Amino acid sequence: MNGSVFINRVVLKNYKSIASCSVRLQALTFLVGPNGSGKSNFPDALRLVGEALNTSLDHALRERGGINEVRRRSSGHPTHFGIRLEFTLPDATSGYYAFRVGAKPKGGFEVQREECRISPLGGLKADNFYLVNSGVVEKDSHPKLLPPAVEDRLLLVRLIKQGELERSVELVARKNFGQGGILLLLDCEDECPAVQGPELLKRAALARQDLAISVVLAKREYEAWFLAAAESLRGHRGLPADLVAPERPEDIRGAKEWLSDKMPYGRGYAEVSDQPALTAAFDMDVARRAGSFDKCFREIVRLINIVRDKHKGG
Repeated sequence: MNGSVFINRVVLKNYKSIASCSVRLQALTFLVGPNGSGKSNFPDALRLVGEALNTSLDHALRERGGINEVRRRSSGHPTHFGIRLEFTLPDATSGYYAFRVGAKPKGGFEVQREECRISPLGGLKADNFYLVNSGVVEKDSHPKLLPPAVEDRLLLVRLIKQGELERSVELVARKNFGQGGILLLLDCEDECPAVQGPELLKRAALARQDLAISVVLAKREYEAWFLAAAESLRGHRGLPADLVAPERPEDIRGAKEWLSDKMPYGRGYAEVSDQPALTAAFDMDVARRAGSFDKCFREIVRLINIVRDKHKGG
């Protein structure tokens, strides 16, 4: 367990086929039970937490068919599900992280409650904690350090990502031996690009002031650019030969689901394999009808010119 986080206990409520469970884990734990008892849903709940923290809760739910496919279906019609993880950190500090997600009309959802607490070993130092109810931070140990909460997102994701952009810029700069420029592409989801973009660019530029850097936010998600150039993707990755782009591709919530619906039955859009393949195939000129991709196109040209002029002058 040295150098890693150890999950001691998992508590699930209304997760798929699991009405309620509390499982204490050991270094080696076996799940035993008849078919349909929820054995596969138990580790899937852990995967959902990992995906939600590494990407977003919205992405993790959409990968499973949406909130209505995740919350338990029963005669009681529960409208929410909950997950709680109790853990021990490498320095023997203990803590827990928990959240409850509720369904809203038309497949929407909200984080009804989220809380995290870290208790230092021996109780010699004060606990670090926060509690969020319906998008409002009600309790926290460091009020000046926490970003604002949003009702359909996990606050912990925003805390984890603080500093991640700077580390990514530095890593790329080192791999390129301090040469060239850096283009950062991020999904905007429901954030406002006009607000978030300049903030991220300022942070990235401060991380490496010696390099030309651009930040482009895909409105909602990267796959919206595929929708904008849908006609150029006909016949690729199982997409139909008569594929037509939607009228307002960047306004669609769930571009991945749109692509999945157009693929053969049972195929579905797979981000790991389909995203690079469709990126290599889509018509960039056509995709410029999407405002955020037009911004990306212009930023690529700008970076190329900066780097080229720098080499000429060097």
